[in-house]
Amino acid sequence: SLAFQGAAEAFMAINVQADIIKIDQIDAYRLIYVPLSLGVSQETIDRLSAWVKGGGTLVVEAGFGYLDEKAHAYPK
Repeated sequence: SLAFQGAAEAFMAINVQADIIKIDQIDAYRLIYVPLSLGVSQETIDRLSAWVKGGGTLVVEAGFGYLDEKAHAYPK
């Protein structure tokens, strides 16, 4: 996606190593940037929330988690 490409180019421009990871790998990181990810499962949201409460820093783009994994909008 263009969001992913833009993020990768921005990180490369400032010499920051960016890794593509899975949710079960987040404990090895202090900061996670998630480019444009509208559809996110409740399980993933819960896992990321716990990680942030434990001291992790999460940076997301607008609309993160607006939809569940089946593309249904979460209730407000």
